[in-house]
Amino acid sequence: MLVSHTSGRHWRPAVHRVKGQGKFLGLSFLDILKSVKFLKISRIERRLFVEAACETLRVRIVTTFRNTRQYASWLGQSQVETEPVALDTWHRAQVLQIKTALTRCRHLVWARKCLVESVAAKRMLNRRQIPATLYMGVAKNEKGKLIAHAWIRSGDIWVSGGRNRQKFTVVGVFS
Repeated sequence: MLVSHTSGRHWRPAVHRVKGQGKFLGLSFLDILKSVKFLKISRIERRLFVEAACETLRVRIVTTFRNTRQYASWLGQSQVETEPVALDTWHRAQVLQIKTALTRCRHLVWARKCLVESVAAKRMLNRRQIPATLYMGVAKNEKGKLIAHAWIRSGDIWVSGGRNRQKFTVVGVFS
């Protein structure tokens, strides 16, 4: 629907807004900026983002509809930890690219859980034969309820969830 507004001699089409302020045809300005930024990143980074998005979706579906025993093989060998040594340049670059791709995936609805992100990172690193350790921990929140957290380390790099690790008591380690 085009309606012209007259302001002097200038004609301009009316903007049809869809649900919500600041949106044009269902897209917010931030959505458009994100898609432009996506096109500006390198092809390798786009490919890694798509891989991370698909992997996090797959892990989310499996962790939601299956019990832990059915996806335990994805976690790795239980109670074994890799050494926190510095990685060589090539492996370090790979790990940092995977970390960046997973960080970009946090905007996706299904990738907002630490377990999903950590298991997806573990699978992506395993695919590249890069050693990593997945940690699972528990703690009590302010209300006294038990909360869980998962994080992953590869070499000396905390790939996912490592910032909050000091608050949790480690109950599971998988390599």
